[in-house]
Amino acid sequence: MPGIPMVDDSALMRWSPDVVDAHIIDPDALPPEITVLARRLRFHDVAPGDTGIAGDALARCRAAGGVIIPAVRARNGRLQALRSLWYGVCQHEQRPCIVLHVGPVTPFGRRLALEWDCDALEERCRDTHAASEALFDAIHTITGHCPRAVVSAMCPRRDQTTFSGGIKVGHVKATEGYVAPIVIVLRAVHAYVAGDTAIGAVDASDAPEWPSVAEARTQEASRPRRVRTQAPPRWNRCDVCDQDWSDAVGDRRRHARYHDELLNGLPVPPDFTDGSGLRVITPFDRVAVQKVATRLGVFMQRENGYDSNLVPPAMRRARHDDDERARYDTTCVVALREGRAVGLLVSSQRERTGWLDPTTMASTKDETGGYIGRHIDGVYVAPAHRRAGIAVQLACHVADTYAVAVHDLLHNPPFSDAGLAWAATLCAGRPLPLG
Repeated sequence: MPGIPMVDDSALMRWSPDVVDAHIIDPDALPPEITVLARRLRFHDVAPGDTGIAGDALARCRAAGGVIIPAVRARNGRLQALRSLWYGVCQHEQRPCIVLHVGPVTPFGRRLALEWDCDALEERCRDTHAASEALFDAIHTITGHCPRAVVSAMCPRRDQTTFSGGIKVGHVKATEGYVAPIVIVLRAVHAYVAGDTAIGAVDASDAPEWPSVAEARTQEASRPRRVRTQAPPRWNRCDVCDQDWSDAVGDRRRHARYHDELLNGLPVPPDFTDGSGLRVITPFDRVAVQKVATRLGVFMQRENGYDSNLVPPAMRRARHDDDERARYDTTCVVALREGRAVGLLVSSQRERTGWLDPTTMASTKDETGGYIGRHIDGVYVAPAHRRAGIAVQLACHVADTYAVAVHDLLHNPPFSDAGLAWAATLCAGRPLPLG
């Protein structure tokens, strides 16, 4: 079976034609305790040499020069633990961490995916950036000569790429019948570890190739090339939502959806609210619920001219984790109208720093200090629902929830003209408390 050619330095990576079948790891043969061992190693509770429980698996990794594992769709805890364990060993021994995934059979052999990580090694060449560029050019050249059928076999999904990363960290895909990309990477990593500066000179002209690959290349060369008969799509820019979109049907639909959500709010399912017109969203709600606040936060910061989002990213968190609950004290209140989320107020706990006179814009520092109040991080209402008291309703709900007066809610400059007028309305002629 054509495999991965041996690298010059056998002490670095000992690849041979039969290395895949000889050293592939069976996840069911790994002991369940390996997950605990990998977790302890990650936190440096044990030395990398104290790995007797996974001694057989690590011995096979050393013989192959890396971890060779089957590509599984579902996350396998034992394989993940073995990878973490091998990475810790490579860090300790100052060697590159190599992982080869062996996938299903294609017309051009089994699908292969190689990952490498040389971050644990100190700088081995004078210009790592130039070495990464040379590696990228070499991969780009050989994939340009690769038949499209082989590329489709490497990457069955359109969102996948054959190569990403650089000389220190990255991944590349290939098949058993076309291993040239992996050969290029192994030789480039070998040159990097050896301190060779001429990484751009590596090639894979001697890499084995199956007859089916050459046949696919011949068939593609004999096919007539398709000539574009349709004019390229014309690009447009919406003056309202500032989004670029083309005349393509899919692009028009995406723009129409974004335009509608920006102006009228986000559609939500009927069970999103209890009928009160408001929904409090915390980092401990379901991810689908958190994403509503995150999306509204994007619209808010887009209008403010900022890239960062005030809403914590949507992710799963343990509801019983008191430490995490204390760490994430940000709360989002969403206003709902006609089946859409149309308003958002983000608040958190902060210390009061002073006051601002909205008329003269003169500020006064809080000399006493120590007062912790509820702070309005940001407020947003969809344009089609403004001037209807939604922002005031959101602020009053936050004030009632945390048992503070509305005029005691803290604010944070700089203000837009509309934001300053709204904050002054909340304070009813009083100076704005700042946080």
